[in-house]
Amino acid sequence: MIAMDIAPTIASALVCHREPLIAAATAAVLERRHVARRTFTTSTLTGTLTCLGGGIDVAVVYDDDLGVEDLADLFEAIHYRGIGTPVVIVSDSRDPEYAAQILESGAAGIVPAECPTEDLCEVLVSAHRGHLVIGGHMQGAVLETLRARRVQRREAQARLAALSRADVDILRLLCDGVTVTRIAARLSLSPYTVRGRVRAIGAHLGVTGQLRVAAVGRCLLAALPSSAGGSDARGATRARPPTRRGLR
Repeated sequence: MIAMDIAPTIASALVCHREPLIAAATAAVLERRHVARRTFTTSTLTGTLTCLGGGIDVAVVYDDDLGVEDLADLFEAIHYRGIGTPVVIVSDSRDPEYAAQILESGAAGIVPAECPTEDLCEVLVSAHRGHLVIGGHMQGAVLETLRARRVQRREAQARLAALSRADVDILRLLCDGVTVTRIAARLSLSPYTVRGRVRAIGAHLGVTGQLRVAAVGRCLLAALPSSAGGSDARGATRARPPTRRGLR
């Protein structure tokens, strides 16, 4: 438990909760327990991003009605803007896959919604000091899931590395639902060439038919690091700007 008579560990902290009163109550506890010298509150992810850009030292976001895509968009925007503030997610979910996705997106930690305020204080201090924090009841399952996802990424990278850059570009477009005709036009190729390349990609992946190639391709591409924004055939990454669908 954080002692009451020590100097504040954190200069400024942000609390994001869709209910302003709950955010204000949590912020008040952080100040009362001398965890943070100053606190700020917001009820939206857009507000969170704006506040983080102002030099907040640590933030806690309650996911409530948010989804993994909303939070992934937030962390993508944080990364794109070069903001290094650690953000801890307080979640109702007990799904280790969800927790792993949030951590891989860039969260400094994830704790359950029933986490006592005293424990949350310690979590924020740990995150501020650079530690990765995972709620105790889910820690083992989440770490196991993270290890499994790393193995999947290595396998996906190995399979994609065997494809040429042009084939990876075709696969990405196919996975995005672009037709062969449009792929051909976009890449200045003939539709016959694209169909031939799709068959060759399918043979490499062990499947036949455009739908199956796209399905397997999506799984492989999804297994790659979310922060990469896409990998080419050699494993290099291409940055992409933040999306806005989840910033509310």
